[in-house]
Amino acid sequence: MTSDEQTFPVNVTLDIDEVTNWSEVTGMMQISSGKGINTDAVEKGVCFSSMKSIPTVGDKCVKVDTQGDTSWSSVTMSGLDELTTYYVRPYFRIDDNIWYGQTQSFRTLGSSAEYYPTARNEAPTTYDGYTLVWNDEFDVDGKPGNDWTYEYGFVRNEELQWYQEDNATVKDGCLVIEGRRETVPNPNYVAGSSDWRKNRMQADYTSSCITTAKSHTFKYGRFEIRAKIPVTMGAWPAIWALGNMWEWPMNGETDILEFYPKNGIPAIHANTCWSSDKRYTAVWNESIMPYTHFTDKDSEWANKYHLWRMDWDKDFIRIYLDGELLNETDLSTTQNQGYDGNYENPFNTNYSGFGDYILLNLALGSNGGIPEDTSFPLKYKVDYVRVYQ
Repeated sequence: MTSDEQTFPVNVTLDIDEVTNWSEVTGMMQISSGKGINTDAVEKGVCFSSMKSIPTVGDKCVKVDTQGDTSWSSVTMSGLDELTTYYVRPYFRIDDNIWYGQTQSFRTLGSSAEYYPTARNEAPTTYDGYTLVWNDEFDVDGKPGNDWTYEYGFVRNEELQWYQEDNATVKDGCLVIEGRRETVPNPNYVAGSSDWRKNRMQADYTSSCITTAKSHTFKYGRFEIRAKIPVTMGAWPAIWALGNMWEWPMNGETDILEFYPKNGIPAIHANTCWSSDKRYTAVWNESIMPYTHFTDKDSEWANKYHLWRMDWDKDFIRIYLDGELLNETDLSTTQNQGYDGNYENPFNTNYSGFGDYILLNLALGSNGGIPEDTSFPLKYKVDYVRVYQ
């Protein structure tokens, strides 16, 4: 949303949190005054227009009940058109005198199902030859279910965010991982430390990473994740899997989704990796698809949910986005190369109990670039996670 720069004799506020619909949008309006105006006695509401960048009460208006000098009132603008930019500003009127708040703008979503999470309790897709072995549809509002555990603090890649539980919630049929611009003190701070996790006094950003490491691991199968990702500078959303034995990268990593710029160009990444003969050094099979590959075909791509899929069997790992093959890894080539005597194939090992767990996270900074602070909060939405075998 945007606002113009104006000064008013009283404070008239309109707060539109997030546009989640195409036919109606709800905001919260407040009038407060230090000039003795009795706002109980006034008419108040919002006026909005898709044609005028500064709407007035001569345009379409919605009146709201008066509830006192400092109370907030809910106001809903309905009958809107899809994929349309509207300009809106609050007003109040005493007799013939009208006071306006700042003009804001919002854009409605499309009416098709691509813009929204699936309906609650909708049956998962079935596939011939596959059985659904585990899923989370994120249909119950609140915290993610007990199958998920959280990472905490500074974790990897010298990223900017502090991972914490508070930034992951389930609302309106999807998991929402929120990246925030907020300060959190680092309890592990040590002045002069060479460890990046300890030499920062604080984090200036927060986010969440949730995993199935303590509940579910899988070997082979079809993994489907439907999600809508933030694509602003600094955002690094990911859907990935790690093996539950050995240190990285001997345990194998599969990146079903990563979004971040490569050589300054925003891109969708789909990767696999395993170990070289040096510690902490991976052999990568990478796919880097410029973001414009998708937006050239659909200018509304960022506003829609998309389906990421991994098919993993004893011969191949194949990663798809909306049915388009992004990466194919021949598992006859993924043998670890001998560091610490490990020549196992992390995607095809016969070790008892070995499997991959799933991670969903929104990293900030590092590979994602320098965050655009005006775009916060960032919201990464996951409609469902399904695993078939």
